[in-house]
Amino acid sequence: MKTSRDKASAKVPKPSRITQKVRPEDLTVAIVGLGLIGGSVAMSLKSRRPRMTLIGCDLKEKLDSAKTAGVFSALFESKKLEQAVKDADYVFLCAPHSANLAL
Repeated sequence: MKTSRDKASAKVPKPSRITQKVRPEDLTVAIVGLGLIGGSVAMSLKSRRPRMTLIGCDLKEKLDSAKTAGVFSALFESKKLEQAVKDADYVFLCAPHSANLAL
């Protein structure tokens, strides 16, 4: 007699091969807002995937501290947001809520 567990495991489809696997090192991630949240996300990503391309975008005053951290491959002023995110695979919006709405 088959149990419900046996029936459920028999119906699981095999994963499709449609999507191509992308290595995390090949990804480009843009982080908009380099404060506490954006900086923490960037440091976490870089510590786990050191060869990942990270792009930072924030106000000019914040870029100096981000530059000294050495985490980002490129840094852009918030005026050049479109240029910063155009080649990114993922974009993290870590700016304050009101600033994100204005984007």
